[in-house]
Amino acid sequence: MIRTTQAKDCFMAPRSSRSLLALVTPLLLCFLAGMALAGQPVLSPGERQWLASLNRDIRIGITVIPPQIVHDGGTYEGLSLDYIRLMERKLDHRFKLVPLPTWNDVIEAARERTIDIIFAAQKTPDRLAYLNFTEPYIDLPNIILTRKDRAGAEDLQIMNEWSIAISKGSAVHEYLKREFPHLDLRPVPDELKGLQQVSLGEVDAMVLEISRASYYIEKEGILNLRVAGDARYLYQLRFAVRNDWPLLHSILDKGLAAIDDKERRDINRRWIIVGRQSIFANRTFLITFSIGLAVIALTVTGVATWNFTLRRVVRQRTSQLQQELTERERIEGALRESENKFKGFAEQALVGVCLAQDGVFKYVNPKFADMFGYTVEELADDMPVGNVVHAEDLPMVEENLRKRISGEISSVRCSFRGLKKDGQIFWGEIYGTRTVYQGKPAGLGTILDITDRKRDEEKIKRDELRLRHLVDILQHPSETIQEFLDYALEQAIQLTESTLGFIYHYYEERGEFVLTSWSKEALPACTAAKLQSDELSATGLLGETVRRRQPIIDNDFLAAHPQQAEYPEGHVQLIRVATAPIFQGERIVGVIGLANKDSDYEQTDVLQVSLLMDAVWKVIEKMRAEEEQNRIALQLEQARKMESIGTLAGGIAHDFNNILSAILGYTEMAREDCIPGSTMATDLDQVILASNRAKVLTQQILAFSRQHQNEKTLHNPAVIIKEAIKLLRSSLPTTIRIEQNIDTDAGLILADPTEIHQVLINLCTNAFHAMEDTGGVLSIGLRKVSLPRQEQAGNGSETSGDYIELSVKDTGAGIPKEIQERIFEPYFTTKEMGKGTGMGLAIVHGIIKNYGGEITCRSQMGQGSQFNIVLPMYAGKVVHGSRQIDTMQTGTEHVLLLDDEEILVEMARNMLERMGYKVTTRTSSLEALTTFKNQPEAFDIVITDQTMPGMTGIDLARRMLQIRPDLPVILCTGYSSQISEEKAKSFGIQGFAMKPLSKKELGDLIRTVLDSKARL
Repeated sequence: MIRTTQAKDCFMAPRSSRSLLALVTPLLLCFLAGMALAGQPVLSPGERQWLASLNRDIRIGITVIPPQIVHDGGTYEGLSLDYIRLMERKLDHRFKLVPLPTWNDVIEAARERTIDIIFAAQKTPDRLAYLNFTEPYIDLPNIILTRKDRAGAEDLQIMNEWSIAISKGSAVHEYLKREFPHLDLRPVPDELKGLQQVSLGEVDAMVLEISRASYYIEKEGILNLRVAGDARYLYQLRFAVRNDWPLLHSILDKGLAAIDDKERRDINRRWIIVGRQSIFANRTFLITFSIGLAVIALTVTGVATWNFTLRRVVRQRTSQLQQELTERERIEGALRESENKFKGFAEQALVGVCLAQDGVFKYVNPKFADMFGYTVEELADDMPVGNVVHAEDLPMVEENLRKRISGEISSVRCSFRGLKKDGQIFWGEIYGTRTVYQGKPAGLGTILDITDRKRDEEKIKRDELRLRHLVDILQHPSETIQEFLDYALEQAIQLTESTLGFIYHYYEERGEFVLTSWSKEALPACTAAKLQSDELSATGLLGETVRRRQPIIDNDFLAAHPQQAEYPEGHVQLIRVATAPIFQGERIVGVIGLANKDSDYEQTDVLQVSLLMDAVWKVIEKMRAEEEQNRIALQLEQARKMESIGTLAGGIAHDFNNILSAILGYTEMAREDCIPGSTMATDLDQVILASNRAKVLTQQILAFSRQHQNEKTLHNPAVIIKEAIKLLRSSLPTTIRIEQNIDTDAGLILADPTEIHQVLINLCTNAFHAMEDTGGVLSIGLRKVSLPRQEQAGNGSETSGDYIELSVKDTGAGIPKEIQERIFEPYFTTKEMGKGTGMGLAIVHGIIKNYGGEITCRSQMGQGSQFNIVLPMYAGKVVHGSRQIDTMQTGTEHVLLLDDEEILVEMARNMLERMGYKVTTRTSSLEALTTFKNQPEAFDIVITDQTMPGMTGIDLARRMLQIRPDLPVILCTGYSSQISEEKAKSFGIQGFAMKPLSKKELGDLIRTVLDSKARL
């Protein structure tokens, strides 16, 4: 409790008496009035009857809230209980006290009517729903408390620079936040904590209700505080009564009214200690007293002058000696009291307290000794300060203490690492000041254990550092996932202060690790032959990380242990290693490893890296999704390009085939007219050969654009490849030597020879471009190989475990590794303009896949490239038919021939007439239909082009067949996307032919159609 002697420092200042009469007269009147009222009953007969009719005790809910309610041992006391007991005497009725654990329990009990009265409560709108309130029985102001050595703080308005403790969540807390927003408020969990902070100088002041302040200061012996001013916020305590008993509310109001002012002051004085002002400090009294002394002095002056003079010196000397003795006793007593209070405070303090002088401890409290793991006696027996301070921090601590003791600085506040008796290290924070001990300067300090705070600060720093690295990673202008992953690894290395690092991608379905990213600094020191991939069963540290599904730390990797399984000879030396799995959901998709940190790895390192890589992998998944989306978009774009190319190819094929038909037809007829073996015959043979090659070229264009599906037949690939090599020899320069190793008995395949020819020519053309500047060797091989049996779904062929392998190898510059995966993409090319379109390998890849085969590429820079193709070998039975004589088919039937090209009509007429047929020609579908309608039985067969003006060939055929259903019809086309052989047959058309047709092909087709009709 606080006692003060100055009016401004009092909790409740007494009124000044003006004279003895002014003091006595009111007291006498009050006494007489009280005696007169004492005999009168407080309650009416009806109220007493109501109390008697309850047949149970009236219950008052209480809980410990000093000083209103104090629990000392087995009894309850307090300011509110004094009022309750006095009210019981006034009302001549006893109440039952119901102790409850907390204030919230008291409120809940009142709401549920298990108690009838609350001992002390403030009146609030929400409580009026179930409670009535008496008049206040005490008003308790909130006051401003500061240290005695701190001046100012009389008014909250001028305390801008002050730190002020306040009970967290209290009513006055809300009041100060609302009315004084400029204040630096420091919420504390309880009032005692705040008072201790003020006493220790950790905060400048505290605002607290007066009775609470008085109680805690008296109980805890906090002697260095003073009341600096009024906070201008009043607590009014009332009895709260259940609102369904209005008579009880009236009874309590009468009970309180019966308590007079003197009784109230006595209660307040007991629990709120008020400093009293000496009567000799009253100015009025001093004036009156001085006048009286003057009169008495004048009366006795004449009698006592001589005696006074004689004894004057003796009195003065005696008074001086008495004052010196009294002052010495007072000082000694004050010192003893101060020392006892200091020790009492220090022994009960929640922080460590120490007194150090000349580098050794002179005093420590139990909390300090417990903090360092020693006994009080061990530390206070002149133990050096350096014994409990980390060697690296000792110079800093000693320097700060020296400066404070010498007066160079006003206070000390610093953090250091403390050493416990058992060698453990913790973080402490010391608050030091200067004092005098046994006549010499000394240092007095309090110490807090801030290990948890330091740990939290370090965690925050690590989190901030990780977030900075993550932001750097996300802002890195990476064009590929590989660049992004490499940069993320470098950031992880920096985050953990490591030297080396790696990231392995883990393929769970096949239990394989593939090295994805590694430290560039490690490569010069690493000479291991195999680093790219490992199986799970063959790994140590990597595999253990996956098997345990958790990080692994090994700070002594040089020691022999099983985890070095994947540590090949020549690998860069690892001293300390930490690994962590990378998760995608519940699946492990990778492992990150970090190595050779200067200090040991800790769990915080792998935790930070795991969090970093979790965020990084989410970004990588997003990048992969975007790449996949871009890839699909590119495929769609390529599909549109292919569709456009297909349309263009169809148009070219139609016109080109018409041209080839005229060239091939007239050349064949001219060849028939030549003398066998003549130069003219030889030249025309070359024209026919070139025309057939042009015909094949057109078929390849249509096949590429998916507008034409070549028929697969049984072939020996060795024959096709040797024919292609003959063509290559004449087109390649002499600087490129062709080596061939062809096994003619390798086997048979189901294929289109044109496509196999196209595959080889494309691969050899690429090889030529790779060796064009330097020359080299082009190696072509064909052999039989045995591979595990595969199911070739959907190709309809019979396959076994035997395959035919075609290899094309060059000695050129090689293909860079980063583009090897893209070489089979359409339009991808590294050639300069005019040397390639990027479609060659895409076509090859499509052909081989269509045959159920595989194509692979192996290449090293500076050593060349090799493409290997494996195709399923035909394992079915080979049926050898009888060889037919190559003779021209002829006939004498009447043919109706239609084509919109005059030159083609004339050429076909001549060819057919040479074969013995009678021919009628038309260049218009409508004219031909009219001719047929006039004489439908006059024609044995109709041959029509599909593309005709006015009416297509298939429409013309359908109308003719309506007139004569048994009419043989052959439909010819250079190319049409609207018609195919299957569609033509569905309309009843017996023959279908793609231009250009040789004379023999045309003759054979006519005879086949006519002879099939004859058989019917």
